[in-house]
Amino acid sequence: MSLPGWLLSKNITVWCNKALELLIPPVISDRKVVACFLNYLQGRGFRYYDVIKSPVDFPRCNRDSDCTAAQWTAALDLILGKRVLDIGCGRGKFLEKLSRRGFQCVGIDPNQDERMEHNLQILKGRVEEFGFQSGSFDTVLSFKTLEHIPDAKAVLADWKKIAHYRVILILPCQRYRRYVYDGHINFYPDEFQLRLQLGLSDDAVVKKIDGEWLVHEDVSTFDVQAISIFPYIYCRYSNRLPGLLFPVSVLRGVLRPRRFLHGCDHPEFLFA
Repeated sequence: MSLPGWLLSKNITVWCNKALELLIPPVISDRKVVACFLNYLQGRGFRYYDVIKSPVDFPRCNRDSDCTAAQWTAALDLILGKRVLDIGCGRGKFLEKLSRRGFQCVGIDPNQDERMEHNLQILKGRVEEFGFQSGSFDTVLSFKTLEHIPDAKAVLADWKKIAHYRVILILPCQRYRRYVYDGHINFYPDEFQLRLQLGLSDDAVVKKIDGEWLVHEDVSTFDVQAISIFPYIYCRYSNRLPGLLFPVSVLRGVLRPRRFLHGCDHPEFLFA
């Protein structure tokens, strides 16, 4: 018998992780009975996950998201462009919010059924199965996924090829445990280990929100801070100002501004 996952909300999980990390020594917290109890509260049954003996996929928790509202808000502010890919999207709740804001979203998850809505498509499977070309998406997101993948560094390198401008990650901050309740096999207890294990560049920005890592790394050679503002001016006013001020052919070829700002129309839809 198990409980519905919403009984252990994400906010409660954050506090549980803080208690396990800061207050309870590993000799007590890294026990089968602790992992079983927390699994039970999240609706996965009274069972534990052994990182060494049984590195297999683990059932998802029965709740809409493994991220807090503050983490979603911070990630939303970091998105560049219109085309967004979410790897390990779960039920697609974050993508639904993005699609209502005008983003054109694709989500991939092996545990979800395929569906298609306005500005949103959910695909069932793993990202490598679809053969996306380099730069297919302006921004690639992945929330709480890499900690489940054995060769996370190589996988992230492949994701960067798919992204045209930016990759955004949310990852748990945990010290190593053998008996876990969340199916994690990779652990990032501090920023050094996070950067080392994932091969992040020196330019990657890492910060903590609600006790977990928020990472974003730009993969484009452009100055994204400068050009993420200018295309909005171009999209809004280029048809009204003299051609000398906005050389249309050059700007469209170099900046491709219609792929940037949220308010611009985007006639090409990836899965139209």
